[in-house]
Amino acid sequence: MPRRSHPCVPAWVLEVRAREMAVTPYMLNTAAFVGVRVAHGDFIPTGTCFLISVFEKHTLLTFVYVVTCRHLADRNGVCLRIGRRDKLPKIIDMPADDWYFPENRRIDLAVAPFDMTLWEEDGELAIAPVGYPGAVWGDPATAKNYFLCPGADLAIPSLFVPHPGERANIPIMRLATIAAMPGEPLRFASPAHSSYLIESRSLGGSSGSPVFVNLRPYDAAVPYVKIDEDGAAQVQLLLLGMLTGAHSGDYADDFATPDQIAATADSQFNAGISVVTPISVVMDFILGGPMADDRARSIAADKKRVGSRPTSVNAIRDGAPQQNVPWQFGSSRPDPPKEGA
Repeated sequence: MPRRSHPCVPAWVLEVRAREMAVTPYMLNTAAFVGVRVAHGDFIPTGTCFLISVFEKHTLLTFVYVVTCRHLADRNGVCLRIGRRDKLPKIIDMPADDWYFPENRRIDLAVAPFDMTLWEEDGELAIAPVGYPGAVWGDPATAKNYFLCPGADLAIPSLFVPHPGERANIPIMRLATIAAMPGEPLRFASPAHSSYLIESRSLGGSSGSPVFVNLRPYDAAVPYVKIDEDGAAQVQLLLLGMLTGAHSGDYADDFATPDQIAATADSQFNAGISVVTPISVVMDFILGGPMADDRARSIAADKKRVGSRPTSVNAIRDGAPQQNVPWQFGSSRPDPPKEGA
């Protein structure tokens, strides 16, 4: 894999974006569409993707990554379709060299750096990155007050293949519940690592979607609810993982007609059970290996350009404290620079 640098932006750029979004629009705007170009430049959607932002504390830089499934990105002609404010969606070509894939091909994950400064024309993109670690499940402080178990409610913004939208991206919000917690690897879907099983009710275009969980507080804990500047309560919804696939089930015999006519092929039945790759698998890949090395080169280049003090990207991987890209939680970062400053 060739060495490369990763694009980054000042952290306040994403903070301004997040401030403008309420919880529900924000969640829908976390999803974009993955697809391919065909004849005449038409875009054919095949699945969903989302953005994750990693804030590097000591440099005030934020690295943004697009995340989706390997089976959607590991092909020629892959594109993203991202909604824009009051404009037609933007289609962005993603060359094969842009993508990082785990060495283990059984891990259905693809990640690529996303250059906000290149694709953001006057702040027109209607997409909100999910901030790591603040909006991601797994923070020890959050785990003290909340628990995760089968039956927990999930929200999944995703593509609906028959209706992606013509003049705008139209992601739908699927509702689901956790059916089983990660335990043994899943032979049929994630043989390389354990995953969540969820009762997802509907499929089709949901591969690569972000999966958010509505956490339940412990009885003795004070629910972690943030009140925003407008006095609205921000619900505790965190990114649990990425939806990677589904199980159709072996139910053909259950659908035989009274005349014993052969039932529809099993592959056409929807068992409703989907597989969610834990967000820890995604973040371990983003924060380690070649991506960490390439991020370090970006930090060194930025230091050389502006004279800032360098920092080790390993600090992120080793759990150094970080400030959140705000969503529900607000932010403790410096305010964006004022005009004329």
